[in-house]
Amino acid sequence: MESFVLRAIKSLVLSAIMYFSLVQFGFSSGQALVISLIPLLLGMVGVMQELAFGLAGLAFIIAVFASVFVPDKSVSALEFVKETASSIMQNAKEDKGIK
Repeated sequence: MESFVLRAIKSLVLSAIMYFSLVQFGFSSGQALVISLIPLLLGMVGVMQELAFGLAGLAFIIAVFASVFVPDKSVSALEFVKETASSIMQNAKEDKGIK
């Protein structure tokens, strides 16, 4: 059985990873802080740790891919995804003849 100190350290590290991943992805620091509390609290309590660690890992992987594939560093990854999705929707509407 894990000690409380080990669970706390593991949760803090994963929360820090999730926080910096979300900031890199384009979230504001306040939003990233609130979302990064999920793995911290779940890890400290010892409930649904797999979910919390999976969320932190997913955020990290998405941030890595976003930093590699987003062409312009001045645009956040969220803005890039929004612009890409809106252009795809606009092209689909034009193809169907919808205004």
